[in-house]
Amino acid sequence: MDPYFLGRFAETVSLGDKDVIALLRQDRTVLSRALGKNYDERHLGKVIEPRPYTEPLAPDSGVFDAASPIDGIQRIVGYQKLRQYGLFVVAMVDREEAFVRSSHAALLGYLIGVVGTVLLTLASLASGLAIWTIFREYATVQTMNAELKVAHEDLEATHQALKRREMELVLLAETDPLCRIPNRRRFMSVADAELVRHRRYRRKFSIIILDIDHFKAVNDNHGHTAGDAVLVGIAQVIQNRLRESDTFARIGGEEFAIVLPETDGKGAMVVAENLRQAVSGARIDLDGGHSVTITISIGIASLDEDHTTVSDILSRADKALYSAKGSGRNRVVLDTGCGLRV
Repeated sequence: MDPYFLGRFAETVSLGDKDVIALLRQDRTVLSRALGKNYDERHLGKVIEPRPYTEPLAPDSGVFDAASPIDGIQRIVGYQKLRQYGLFVVAMVDREEAFVRSSHAALLGYLIGVVGTVLLTLASLASGLAIWTIFREYATVQTMNAELKVAHEDLEATHQALKRREMELVLLAETDPLCRIPNRRRFMSVADAELVRHRRYRRKFSIIILDIDHFKAVNDNHGHTAGDAVLVGIAQVIQNRLRESDTFARIGGEEFAIVLPETDGKGAMVVAENLRQAVSGARIDLDGGHSVTITISIGIASLDEDHTTVSDILSRADKALYSAKGSGRNRVVLDTGCGLRV
């Protein structure tokens, strides 16, 4: 509220020099105080000692005679509780000045009655002032809340946009840009997690490594654009024949790998043979109306008691792949030492 409004209000009701109007919170904190015709800032924020009108069971309004808890001056006090706002409006008239202003001692009782009426009137007027101030502050708070809500919504939208962007960046960092499948980084992350899970519960786990046969000849004879088309075409053929739980990734130039959860060496052999036949039976379209047929060589290794890391299993699968290459290509070789004893 306007810090000088209560002072200007005090002028309109002709308060004496020692008369007081004050606005207090329910916790007895002084929010506003006018002494005489002047706004008094010295005691704002001060918590006064308990008074009769601050008691929870005290009437909503009343008049009594008491010394001020702030300056000790004996005054006649009128108050009004504003329970719905948690406030007290208090008007105090200096007792001695009230007696002096009385022209006849015989009229003392009458004057006290009049003073009490005036004080209650002042309390009522001050109550109106407090209500007006509270409603104005309520409107201000509502406006601020609306602005904060808009700011919060903007912040949330920005957060969601950043989160989406972060996910896009993670996807880009873990995706092969040509074949649109996981890259080596993503493959190793998934394989490590699957390996831990499968070892903990003594489950089956296999890895397939496959390599395109004579891929260099494709690049030499048809160009690198044709080589890219072959990589993409083979990736599509293989991806369409795997389970959702399998992770298929490009881990090198023409080298791919597959994580096969819940699959032993025998099961992996079946999967690998199906993939080999599907690739060899497919024709990959190239630019200019040309097409080529491609074969792949495959190596397989499974989780066993002696190899505890993905790198170990990959190394064994890689050796099986080289064996497939060395024995004529377009074939599947299973690492002979694999198999988890359960």
